[in-house]
Order: sequence, then structure tokens, then C-alpha cells
Amino acid sequence: MMRDGVGSSQLTIRLVLTAILSVLGGGFHFGFQVSIINPMSQLLQSFLLKNFERRYSVVLTESELKLLWSTIAGSLFLGAAFGAYIMSKIIEVHGPKHGILCSALVLMFSTPLAGFSHLMASPELFMISRLFSGIGVGMGTTAQGVLLAEISPVAFRGVISSFGGFATNIGFIFASALGLPDAFGKKTSWPYAFYIESVPCLVSYGAAKYERFISIFFPHF
Repeated sequence: MMRDGVGSSQLTIRLVLTAILSVLGGGFHFGFQVSIINPMSQLLQSFLLKNFERRYSVVLTESELKLLWSTIAGSLFLGAAFGAYIMSKIIEVHGPKHGILCSALVLMFSTPLAGFSHLMASPELFMISRLFSGIGVGMGTTAQGVLLAEISPVAFRGVISSFGGFATNIGFIFASALGLPDAFGKKTSWPYAFYIESVPCLVSYGAAKYERFISIFFPHF
């Protein structure tokens, strides 16, 4: 990711694409994960309530459900803090590019897991998904910040660094749209919103993993 057009003193197509692909594995998912549970809040709480009762014969009170939901929602940020710590160690040894790969792998596991939780009628899987999504987000945003600073020329460092915040806003808006009842905010279709989130992970991972192969066909990048 850091050859040819990347690392020059000009704003090249390769540099811009590298920045975009980097934030697809970081900032985008932060905005997405923060936003996606808001329009689907009632659906997801109903899913948790129903399956806790079915699996454990436990009927949660309204206050217990609110506490459980707040804990699950907040686990994203707990995971993000842990992910950022892990990524600092990975970057020290392997560099930010390998960090992007690692964060993409974690998110490729965690994001569809939320959808599978509905298929398996398992609230536990949804909790695990939320925590690991936080870890992936923390890893991705940390690696993204280091990589963007590393690859951008001094004259364009501000512009390139702003890609992270821009991607977060895009992820936030995109998730809000997917969560609407007219999209996937329905009782049976909400898992597809999480499946869709895994697509940018695949793109980011593939671009980082096979960058040299891609350069054969697109040498001007």
C-alpha cells in the first residue's frame, strides 16, 4: 500500500484509494456500529427478551431489559478500548498495514455473527458480536490513523487524515438508513443490515492482502 504513488509529494489516485480502503476497515464501522442499533432498538430488545425467556425460562422485567440492553450497547466501547490497545502492539511489530488486515479479519467474523444470532435464536451470539465488533473497530481506527499519517505527504496530511472522520459519518448515515422500517428495520430482515456491513471488511482486507497482485493490472495506482 505504500509504494509508487503512495508516499510521493503529490495527491495521487493511488494515495486517495489507499486512504479510502483504509477507512473502510476502521472509521466506517465505528459510525455504522454506533448508529445501527438506534433505529432497531425495539426490534433487538424484543429479540433478546423473547429468546432469553425461551432459552432460560427467565422473564426479564423492563428495568432488567434496559440494563441488559445498555450493557450490550456499551460493550462496543469496551471492546474498542481493548482493540486499540492490541493494535498498538501489532503496529509496533508489524506496522499499520498488517493492523488493517487484522482488524478486517475481526470485523469479518463479528459483523455477520450478529445476523447469525437471529438465525440461531441466540442472544449470546449477538452479545459476542457486539463485543468483537468493538474490538475490530478499535483496532481499525487505530491502524487507520497511523497509516493515513504515514502515507500522506505533508501538504495533504490534513485532507487525507479527514478521511477517517468522513468515513465515520458515512457509516453513521448508511446504518441509519438501513435500520429504517422501509429498509431492513423489520422483525425478520434486520440481520441483513449486519451482513451488508461485512462487505467493506472484505474489500478492505482484499485490497490490503492482494495489493501487489492488483498493481499488476492497475500499475498507475
